Amino acid sequence: PPGAANYAVNTSGGRKAAMWADTSLVPAGLVLNLLIFPVYSLTLGVGCARDRSLRTGVMMASSPVDAISVIGGRMAANALVVVLFSAVAMALVSVALAARETALPNAFSIAAYFLIVVPAGLCALPVAALLDRCFAQQESAKAAAIITVWSTLMICSLLAWPDAFGFDFLRQNAPHGTASDFSVGLVGAAEMSRIPWTVVQLTTTFTAARVELMAVAIFTCVLACLAARWGWIEAMTRAVAGPSASAAAAVLRAAHIARVRPSSVGVVPAAWIVGRQWFK
Repeated sequence: PPGAANYAVNTSGGRKAAMWADTSLVPAGLVLNLLIFPVYSLTLGVGCARDRSLRTGVMMASSPVDAISVIGGRMAANALVVVLFSAVAMALVSVALAARETALPNAFSIAAYFLIVVPAGLCALPVAALLDRCFAQQESAKAAAIITVWSTLMICSLLAWPDAFGFDFLRQNAPHGTASDFSVGLVGAAEMSRIPWTVVQLTTTFTAARVELMAVAIFTCVLACLAARWGWIEAMTRAVAGPSASAAAAVLRAAHIARVRPSSVGVVPAAWIVGRQWFK
């Protein structure tokens, strides 16, 4: 928010942080983490619910592709979505800051932004994969599990490790005299005094911690892929329960599905098919 706004997204020591272009990008990344983590967890699954609703499970089960290849490929695509969405959000915030402050964020603040946002997004991918694999169309159960994980990670970020959302950066860059007394989120600040925050310092300890968290998230994604592959064929070929369907939906056994080998498609035609479907 601009300096004259009656709300704040970052306060230190009970005072509103008056930020410059470099420092404004950091709280933007923190707020984005808090808002987008549940969305990632709910939407970036491995396609179990989607394949069952579109009835493409039998086609997937009849192809010679291995389950771990499909799940791993979808997980890698989700990671690419996280990185691209983070970059687009950073570009939009930078344009807004340039229009208001007549200055762009420097390289250190941009690096801090990506170190804050990308690991948090990667932490959501194994949660999304396991929930999509285990709960499929049970949206209420998925939402309850996501809220539980989200709340737990927020408490851990404030109190101890793992710092999934990057709050440790605010601890290390808090304005002088405020220590770790900070808050992140939309709060009313009409009568709140201001404290200047104009410098961003990217410390080696913070960088090492974020790289470590990213490695742990990637390793957890691999474990989630291995866990989601068990019974994947049966889950893909299970009929979707409708209003008049019984709870015990019929399952097509993998042994009874005729195995077919589709013709190979090159990279360019495949990209054209997928892109045309996306932009439709």
